[in-house]
Amino acid sequence: GMFGGVRTGHSVDTSAEHQEAIAKYVGRFYVEDEGNVAAWKDANPGKECVCRKDLPELCRVVPQGGMMTMDYRPTRLNLHLDQDGKVSTVNYG
Repeated sequence: GMFGGVRTGHSVDTSAEHQEAIAKYVGRFYVEDEGNVAAWKDANPGKECVCRKDLPELCRVVPQGGMMTMDYRPTRLNLHLDQDGKVSTVNYG
């Protein structure tokens, strides 16, 4: 599908790895720095977040409207954020 004007995904990925990534990250808010997580949780009671150190080494975080390079790396996890910084979709590539 289209994401911020950039075509994402090369196929529908229904692998166990992809399903696991959906369960683990979708719906959580992205907080770059783990040092900010405690303050973020205080400010956002009842919400879940994920920070950079929780993510696989080969991972890319794409803000809404952000540009992505078109190099395709099937083992790289992409986290797509919505306008609130929440993970809306994940895919590999």
